[in-house]
Amino acid sequence: MGLSWRDAAATILVGAAVAVTLAVVNAWGWPLVADARAGAIAVLVLGFAASVTGGGPQWFIAALRREVSTQGMWLSIFASAMGLLSFVLLAVNLFANSVTLLAWTTVALLVLWVVATIHHAVEARPHVSLLAN
Repeated sequence: MGLSWRDAAATILVGAAVAVTLAVVNAWGWPLVADARAGAIAVLVLGFAASVTGGGPQWFIAALRREVSTQGMWLSIFASAMGLLSFVLLAVNLFANSVTLLAWTTVALLVLWVVATIHHAVEARPHVSLLAN
């Protein structure tokens, strides 16, 4: 039990996604993130990297195989649902180019991060191979 370097790296990546969103919402004029569409692409890349680094797929597979506690299974499923919601909102925002939608996407990403971090703090990381056994 406890947090690892992976959780710290995921936290930095989520923080970067929040910074990108704030830059778009507040029109800070950062290069490469001039509008909500560019911000959505950046948040998508950073959020995906945070998920993989933090072990999202590993935890999800462990939950499906029931290799985590019942509480851990529900936390993994909820975090996965928030990840899917974030992905769908980002995909829609590629067409909508909405600052509001980008902000809500980042809120969903933050909720995912909070739930995943709590889960990682209270339950031992599963040793799951993502390849079929």
